[in-house]
Amino acid sequence: MAALLERESVLRSLLSHVERASARQGRLVLLYGEAGIGKTSVVRSLAERIGPDARVLVGSCDPLTTPRPLGPLVDIAPRLGPAVARSMEGAANGAAPPNTVFAALLDELDRSSRPTVIVFEDVHWADSGTFDLLRYLGRRISATPATLIATYRDDEVGPAHPFSVVLGDLAHTASTHREGLDRLSPHAVRALASAAAPAATHRADADELYRVTGGNPFFVTELLAAGAAGTPASIRDAVLGRVARLSPESRRVVDVVAVLGSPAPAQVLHAVLGDGYGLAVESAVQSGVLVAAGLAVSFRHELARQAVLAAVADIRRFELSGRALAAMRGPDVSPDELPRLAALAEDAGDKPAVREFALRAARRATSLGAHREAAAQYSRALRHAGAHRGHRRAELLEGQAYSLYLIDQIPAAEAAWREAAGLRREEGDRLREGDDVRWASYMLWLLGRNDEARSRKGCAPSTCSPPPARPCRSRGPTRTSRSSTASPAISTRRSLPRSGPSSSAGRWATSRWRCARGSTPAWSACCATTTAGTRSSRPGRPRSTTTCRSRPGCSARSRRGWRRCTGTSRGPSATPSGRGRTAATTTWTCSCASSPRHTRWGSCTSAGGTTPRPRRRRCLRPRWAHR
Repeated sequence: MAALLERESVLRSLLSHVERASARQGRLVLLYGEAGIGKTSVVRSLAERIGPDARVLVGSCDPLTTPRPLGPLVDIAPRLGPAVARSMEGAANGAAPPNTVFAALLDELDRSSRPTVIVFEDVHWADSGTFDLLRYLGRRISATPATLIATYRDDEVGPAHPFSVVLGDLAHTASTHREGLDRLSPHAVRALASAAAPAATHRADADELYRVTGGNPFFVTELLAAGAAGTPASIRDAVLGRVARLSPESRRVVDVVAVLGSPAPAQVLHAVLGDGYGLAVESAVQSGVLVAAGLAVSFRHELARQAVLAAVADIRRFELSGRALAAMRGPDVSPDELPRLAALAEDAGDKPAVREFALRAARRATSLGAHREAAAQYSRALRHAGAHRGHRRAELLEGQAYSLYLIDQIPAAEAAWREAAGLRREEGDRLREGDDVRWASYMLWLLGRNDEARSRKGCAPSTCSPPPARPCRSRGPTRTSRSSTASPAISTRRSLPRSGPSSSAGRWATSRWRCARGSTPAWSACCATTTAGTRSSRPGRPRSTTTCRSRPGCSARSRRGWRRCTGTSRGPSATPSGRGRTAATTTWTCSCASSPRHTRWGSCTSAGGTTPRPRRRRCLRPRWAHR
């Protein structure tokens, strides 16, 4: 049997109880935990570790309408002595009182030559006779070489359950001990997921697995075994089986909580269910289906909620979602409730409300760094955007594309940006069209489709104008168009794949930086700056592609070149740097010789101080800068 995760401490404690029982210090151990927590697995692992040193007898209680009398004792009676069998037969025929069975069992345990471990599983389903047997043995087992382990679901044992009385009666006995099982931690869930699919498990997928299962081992293993999306049939049947035992009023409460999502506030429950729902909520909590936390109730596991929600009829879900949406929407909606409102609006078929709340929820998730949730909310808003093809749909596509890019869904992000660029082209918004083309081209480059990324240059010809042929001598280069934001990506694509010295990536990026300085998106100038700085730092390339611009305070008197140019400007790669490093200072001072073919860098001032770097190189300024 494979090793159990995060159950070693409980197993060591149980083994210590068995060892003490070998010295005639018997124990009654109450092993509790929620459904699917792994109580049976722990008992089986304990039996394997004990081996032949002790005899292990396991009996079970069943969820029958009328429980079997002394059901777990009947299961283990054939492996006990003949005295126990005769006493049980006499009690069944009415020839002997029931307490003779208890005395015969205690005598059998006391006279046994080997230590005995008896396991009664699921005693929360036991009959009153089994409860009396636990009381009897709990007070007398300490003088025998026996250990009695009773497992039960603590989430199904409420204050009104008959077993609660038994627990109270055994609370003061010295031989009674309690051992609880906790849910698995996120680390253990990731370990299980990695063991199931070592090559395909992503940390985000394991975290989502933990979120929907809550660390319940049964839910985790069943979901991993199913592999496909959705709730496995075994989990669905287990959850719906528990819900079916509730009263009709409690089942209605469970359906409403499933539609609302966990946790469901008491105010919304009152608005949807009306008065008199308190007893139904209490019954659902005592059964273990729901959990109360203050003035809200929720499911123990998100997977259980999904199983119940899938069983709710569509027309019923539509009605409950509409009521809940009307009760929760208002001017003072909490930002944390926006995802719930978006889901309720979608179930209620209110498309304007879906677009409103989904967009707000997506922006909220983006601001918090929850980009996976943001992408899901943008997708929800797009599903209900209808036939709109204006700037609103383009904004949704751009937001979805950026969120998909951040969660490494590159193909989907490229498709979204491509569609957004087409919508911007239809609207005549050249500036944002160029920005979308640039992003789409960058996605193609990340996918390794370089030829297609370069061809994207021609997708929006009006946004990719070439650098100007001649600038203004006294005011710097003329801005050709505000819609030139696609060109930084093109300059990046030009600079990265080419290695020849004739490549004009630096000039192109510098020109685009000038054109983008006056445009709305600051990202364009930043992209051009990064491209030029990267170009200058590559081995075998010029150290800087910065062109000197004439500013107030500069003197550009010679047509053949600038005898002296001193001023402050902003630009990419301001100062020369060491080989393989990028210079990205924003404020710089330069001095160049009169020759248009050579330059000597003088004192380069940056935020780090003044560093003299004498160097004589070929002039890096374009030819038109010296005319």
